[in-house]
Amino acid sequence: MQRFVATLLALLLGGCIPIPTVHVHSQHIAQGVVPASQVAGVALTIREGLAAAWKAVKAQHARLRPTSCGAAKCYAVADVDNAIAAIRDSVRAGIPSEALPLQKAVADEIERATTLGASSPPNAIQHIRMPPGPARGGYNVEEVDGMFRRVLDYLDRIGKYDSYTPSVAFHSAPDGATYKIQVADTQLTSHTGSTDETIPTVWRGKYSGLVRKAGYKDALIVEIDLMNDRPRATCTCTLYKTKTPIENESVCRIVW
Repeated sequence: MQRFVATLLALLLGGCIPIPTVHVHSQHIAQGVVPASQVAGVALTIREGLAAAWKAVKAQHARLRPTSCGAAKCYAVADVDNAIAAIRDSVRAGIPSEALPLQKAVADEIERATTLGASSPPNAIQHIRMPPGPARGGYNVEEVDGMFRRVLDYLDRIGKYDSYTPSVAFHSAPDGATYKIQVADTQLTSHTGSTDETIPTVWRGKYSGLVRKAGYKDALIVEIDLMNDRPRATCTCTLYKTKTPIENESVCRIVW
């Protein structure tokens, strides 16, 4: 028996008997393309995160105390600035990185909504304080209160979406073109493929991209704005041959 085992090992190691190789194929799923098996779990995390962010924003507003800025009422600059930073952090933390396109789109909108005008100058008449401190201006109460209302309304609307992963179809005339879309310059959010096909689940966000076919002019996808509650979008492109007149530019249109 020992001689048989020794002989078998010698044959295997010497290459006389081929050893079968097992190939393991792994499927890479780009961030932004969500597997159907994960949709429900991530969506639940998003809803819970947005609800927590809504409560955090409400709490930040309740902490502000108005003060006098001349004839108007205002909130202290430092208090408002700290509240805005906390709002942005809580909203960003409320959406998991698996939904990076959605996270970025919501964060960008919150940044716009929380950008205020210039603060009011300090009151010319200051009460005597011991020890004396620096005079402080503030943000108008009505402007800040309006900012909080906009943020809360936006979070409430996003939190009630039926789905965070609509489908996106790509068509071209002629067909057989390739496309690539992504969010800004974030490669992790990119999708690539060929026309005509449909991506069944795409994270909501704001995408742009390009459609190409050999012998034809490139078609720019200016924007696919999925920040709505519609279940699907269709990108339809008309391609013109490279030798056609300059006014015949390839173009893509988004249809809902």
